[in-house]
Amino acid sequence: MINIYTFNDLNLDIQIILKPKNKKIWIRIIKPNILKITTPVRLNNNDIYKYVSKNYSYIKKVLCEKEELKEDLIHLFGYEYKLKEELSNIDDIKIENQNIIIYHKINSNPKDILYSFYNLKLKEFVLNYLDEAKRKLNIDDDIIFEYKDVKTYFGECFYKRGKIILASKLAKYEAIYILSVIYHELAHFHYHNHQASFYNLLEKVFPNYKYYQHNLRKIKYRDIY
Repeated sequence: MINIYTFNDLNLDIQIILKPKNKKIWIRIIKPNILKITTPVRLNNNDIYKYVSKNYSYIKKVLCEKEELKEDLIHLFGYEYKLKEELSNIDDIKIENQNIIIYHKINSNPKDILYSFYNLKLKEFVLNYLDEAKRKLNIDDDIIFEYKDVKTYFGECFYKRGKIILASKLAKYEAIYILSVIYHELAHFHYHNHQASFYNLLEKVFPNYKYYQHNLRKIKYRDIY
């Protein structure tokens, strides 16, 4: 459910997500004014006001935090490159020394070209590591991978269709973090939910999985695209 609540100078669009299996309440803050509260118990309006008031200073700090975009930088597999754009009669990307150069037609969108490049690099990455990952997880089925420019997740598994979607933005990250997402989605072919056995399997085939997943969520690139 989504409702607008006013707290001092903040108008918050609050979404309550009920998950009885959770052990405590979690909040996720999304700019400009969205607050997602995941809770194991139902909250009435009074509960919501108390909880948000208790965390008001932190919520305001995050919402008011300025994100500086670095217009001349871009990342690929954890490495930082200078971003250059040049008009051309073709759409293309080249890596030269520490530069990534986007060549684009006058009517082309440089971001679309970059993310198609990211998708290609992710596809190559998956081809290099998929067989080993499937062997460790004892998966024999053929699995289709697709790549999409999405902001809300790193990976998504459709086990009934034998398909996994990876976010294009994953190409920005170091290989170990990309692998943690791939193993996570593959593990859903054994366990469809995030129960204890799911994470036990991941820790067995991908040591320190939780450490890498925790760090992945903390990494924030300020690239223009």
